[in-house]
Formats: sequence, structure tokens, C-alpha cells
Amino acid sequence: MSIEVRNVRKTFGDQVALQDLSIAAPTGKLVALLGPSGSGKTTLLRIIAGLDFPDSGTVHLHGDDATGRRARDRGVGFVFQHYALFRHMTVFENVAFGLRVRPRRERPSSGQIRATVEELLDLVQLGWLRDRYPSQLSGGQRQRIALARALAVKPRVLLLDEPFGALDAMVRKDLRRWLRELQDQLQVTTVLVTHDREEALEVADAIVVMNNGRVEQEGSPDHLYANPGTPFVYRFLGGVNLFHGRLRNGEVDIGGATIKAPELAEAEDQWALAIVRSYDFDVTRVANRGLEMPAIVRHVRTVGHVVRVELSELSGKVIEAELPAARFGELALGKGDSVFVVPRLARVFPQGA
Repeated sequence: MSIEVRNVRKTFGDQVALQDLSIAAPTGKLVALLGPSGSGKTTLLRIIAGLDFPDSGTVHLHGDDATGRRARDRGVGFVFQHYALFRHMTVFENVAFGLRVRPRRERPSSGQIRATVEELLDLVQLGWLRDRYPSQLSGGQRQRIALARALAVKPRVLLLDEPFGALDAMVRKDLRRWLRELQDQLQVTTVLVTHDREEALEVADAIVVMNNGRVEQEGSPDHLYANPGTPFVYRFLGGVNLFHGRLRNGEVDIGGATIKAPELAEAEDQWALAIVRSYDFDVTRVANRGLEMPAIVRHVRTVGHVVRVELSELSGKVIEAELPAARFGELALGKGDSVFVVPRLARVFPQGA
């Protein structure tokens, strides 16, 4: 079951939530909608689900125009951030709920419902909790039960709205791995809303980066990370340093260091934005052919196998560099040391990009 959203626009009063937005989710793939709060992710998800309707544009499910259909007629499973489990029902009855409330002519028999629920509880590895109530479960367990309940009605499309946002970091990581394995097994067309870039990069087959109700860029996780198309995408994927400089002869001077941008050789004598990821710096104690920026070490933080070094260049600008622990050990850096910072790889955007 493929999903295609075509030129959808949605406003709330004077606020434009979605601006003529188009996306596609191929059959059996997991697509992540990634962006900051207020970018329109949840509004788009609700429109796909039939919980809200666009002012203009269309939603197509497997080629059929579903724009005017109600949620219950779309064959969609929806999992909310805060689970929305029924507190007075056991785990078993929560998962069975969607089957029990079907119209009589479509309702499975009691035996079929029992078999389906038990199969799903085994699938989410929580069969042993079938008789417990939501208040007796951990956050991660409640989220898996919410997913089992959504899957019970055999949805053609599964929509997940920040499903792990309320959980702690360790549980989120475990559930991300579990969700990816489950997706590979079931191959239900899935749209995941998240603002967590690591989550999107880890579980999605494709990512749609959203900003102010528009699509900034879309593509596979590997392509998106290696080839951010705009400064916003670069920044949202995290761990970057921004430098402003003058573009001349396909080069940008950023405070002593020179960054080459031959693709912009024709954009002569204009301001440009150079972006360098934190791990794309080297730090040395000696000058290196005039390609470096003098700086002072301000702070050092060891995070596992990497060391994050906060530096201040001569103008006072703060630079964050990430070094392998072995390299940091070779340099033997300390607070207040004078060093040189060398950008190994950078991306340059003309001002206004």
C-alpha cells in the first residue's frame, strides 16, 4: 500500500501549517518525517490518517484518492506518542479492542480474535503480560502494546507520531532496533514522525526533512547525511560549525583558513556560508601551510571514544571540534593551550541559500 500526498495545503486561521507539500511513501517502506516542532509533521500525519483534512491537495492510498474518506475507511493504524491505552482494560483487551468494535458482519469470532491477539503479543515479545493493566507496565512495554493494538486490525498503512518521544534514551535505542526488525518482518507501509535525527537515520528507509510546512530535502538516510542540500538540513542533522566569509576565485576565507569551493568559482566577491562538521576538523600545535585558524582551547569533554574540544578563534567565535581519543592523546591538549584548527572538509553555500 503506497502513500502519495500531492500539493497539500493546510492552514489554521492565519497560520500556514503545510505549504503545497508533496511526499511519497513506497509500498512496504518506512518513511520518516523529520523536522523541528512546528514544521508540520504531525499535521501531515493526521491528514494521511483522515483525522484532519487539507484545504487543498489530495492524499492517495495505493493510487486511489482517499482525501475525503474518514479515518476508519482508510485502513490506517495510528500510534500516538503517549500510547492512548485504555487504563481499565488488560493488555489482552487493549490489543483486541479494534477487532471487537468492528461492525458485526466484519467482526472476527472470539476464537479468531484470541488467536490474533496472542500472535501479536508474541510478535512484540510481551505475551507474558497479557493479563496486566497499563499502569503495571513500563513505558517501553506500553509503547509496544500500543503498536500491537494498531497492528491488530491489519492496517494497510501504519502511522507513528513520535512513538518513542516520552521514553528514556536507553529504552528508545532498544525500541528503535526492535521497530526496524519488525518493519523488515511485516513490511507494512509506515510513516514515522520524529524530531530525533538519530532515530530517523537509524530506522528509516527514506527521510523527508520538513521546515515551516515545506519539504527541505528527501532521500535515503545515507544520501541525506552525505549530501545535505541546504544549510537548514546540514544544521538539523547536527554537529556543525558555521562560518561566514567572502567568496573570491572559488575560495572562502574564514578567519585565516581557506576553504576551496571550485563549484562556486563564478560567484565572485559575495558573502558565503561555510559549514564544517565537528569531526571534519583537525587540531594541530603547529601551523600548516596557511590553511589553519589560530585558536585557544576553552573546554574539553571526553565522550566515550571521542573527545569534544571547544575552542575560541581570534575573533572570539566558538568552534567545536571532535577528535578521536587517540589523536587527542597525541596532542596532550589542555585548557588555555594555543593551537591551529584545520578544516578537512566543508560545504559552501552562497549567502541567501
